[in-house]
Amino acid sequence: MHERYEDQKIREIWSNKFKLDLWQLTELAVLQAKENLGKIPLETTAKISEIFQEHPIDIDWWKKRDGEINHDLNAFLEERMRWLPPKWQKDFHEKMTSYDTEEPAFASMLRASVEYVLEKSAIFKETLKSMAKKYRFVVMFAETHGQDAQVQSFGKRCLCWLQDLNASEAALTETIKNLRYSKLSGAVENYRISRLFRFQ
Repeated sequence: MHERYEDQKIREIWSNKFKLDLWQLTELAVLQAKENLGKIPLETTAKISEIFQEHPIDIDWWKKRDGEINHDLNAFLEERMRWLPPKWQKDFHEKMTSYDTEEPAFASMLRASVEYVLEKSAIFKETLKSMAKKYRFVVMFAETHGQDAQVQSFGKRCLCWLQDLNASEAALTETIKNLRYSKLSGAVENYRISRLFRFQ
């Protein structure tokens, strides 16, 4: 899309920075789950998080490495693990496949987009209600099959748009529920017993 027509908030949601931050969040959540299950030592996740806070993701480094190996997720892992001591590198992304990291992040980006659209939709609905009332006596021709049809009011037309918007909003609201979940299955789905991964 041309920058002229981009929405600032949507651009931020679909930026590399937001995506990579979510990839990191997913990796840390998996580490925390392993820690809770006693598979890695306590405080491992906190210590790794502290290192990552001291060393934010270098997007330029990641892009350069991705260009060299043609694998965005592996480039991300290399960028993150270069700051970790060897004793923690072995636990990072262990037994996970690329989309175990990417899918929860992608679902979160979709959810953030839908939530933002619903915020704007609420404003648009109030505008349509106001227009429907204001123009309820403004006569216009309806159109069908490319030609004029019966007479209607422009206010009624606004109410039709409002009804369509209500239906779309209901579908998006239902969609958000599913976008709170994602799977972590591992390379050959041996990890499926970990059930669905949920972002709050």
